[in-house]
Amino acid sequence: MTGKTIITVPIYGMSCQKCVARVTTALQKTAGVLDVDVSLSEQLGRITVAIPGPSRDQLLGVVVKAGFQVDPPVADDMPEP
Repeated sequence: MTGKTIITVPIYGMSCQKCVARVTTALQKTAGVLDVDVSLSEQLGRITVAIPGPSRDQLLGVVVKAGFQVDPPVADDMPEP
């Protein structure tokens, strides 16, 4: 018998619904992913995965490969006003 669990990952760099769709599609294509809910306003993804299934680190890698960040922007990376 297999179960499922929800893994929450940060997703930084999204600015529109097209970004949400891009990262959602990338996560949905990952083996073992059952459901994906990405929030633009919260900058979070809640991914329901099968047990056994992908790890949090694997999901973070999918987010990065899709072109987004998983670490908050650092003040040094931000432009001067």
